[in-house]
Amino acid sequence: MKTRICKKCLQIKEVTEFYAHKTYVYQTWCKDCKREYKREYDKRPDAKANHTRTYERLRDEGYYRDYQRKQRQDPRLRVIYLARWYANRMLKNGLIEKQSCAECGKGNSQMHHPNYNEPLLIVWLCGNCHSALHRKLK
Repeated sequence: MKTRICKKCLQIKEVTEFYAHKTYVYQTWCKDCKREYKREYDKRPDAKANHTRTYERLRDEGYYRDYQRKQRQDPRLRVIYLARWYANRMLKNGLIEKQSCAECGKGNSQMHHPNYNEPLLIVWLCGNCHSALHRKLK
């Protein structure tokens, strides 16, 4: 097993105890330290203001407008968007039920669409298994 040292609590932990990072392989803080920090951060009075500022900055830069335009104009993205929307609507209305992960059996699962042309063909996967599957598919 690969291990890594958490830069906050200075404990040696397995790499599965760290979140993935875009540029590095893993975050420098373990999941427990990151969750604890996030809980404390969200309690601060300026946290909501920071989230609002980030949203407004992205909105003013046209991030959301460009993303929506891409979804409307690109037929592939439109099919993906509609499949996700339809599956989420069915879940919300109680026509499909959330299930445990098909790979490892964990309870907190996400929808994976093997084929976006069939929006109700769903494989339920936990976050780790879902990420691993998409890494394999790339």
